[in-house]
Amino acid sequence: MSKTFRINRRVTFGDANPQGTMYWAKYCEVVGLVREEFLFSILTKRDEFPQMVATGIVIETCDFSAKYHKSAFLCDSLVVALNVTNLNQCSVELLIDFFKLNEAGTEELLTTTRTKLAFFDTNKGKPTRMPDFVRSRAAEYEVPDPNHKS
Repeated sequence: MSKTFRINRRVTFGDANPQGTMYWAKYCEVVGLVREEFLFSILTKRDEFPQMVATGIVIETCDFSAKYHKSAFLCDSLVVALNVTNLNQCSVELLIDFFKLNEAGTEELLTTTRTKLAFFDTNKGKPTRMPDFVRSRAAEYEVPDPNHKS
């Protein structure tokens, strides 16, 4: 069974529009923050990420999509959950779901997102193979692609 990376957060005044719902662009911002926290969690040695960047390997977002099921409102407690799918040589997709944490402790799905990341060699100006240490650690969070039809 795969792991799920999870972060708790609350919808703040800075997240909400005048109607009190979480503004759509804030979902993108939170996805970026969760992506970074996930990468920091799997790059466990303090110098792994800076060393990767120093050699010219960067991680670029090449696609993003979101499907809204229900709105998040000001002061809602959210659980943001991340899994990995389509782990390839040069790219990976992150499935990041937003849940409302209800008073009973149950989670209600609000939004599903999908982000494709590609590894890019800035020295060569082209996509490059994902470092093995990143691939092996990300694989612990891999799930089947929910959009893939068998």
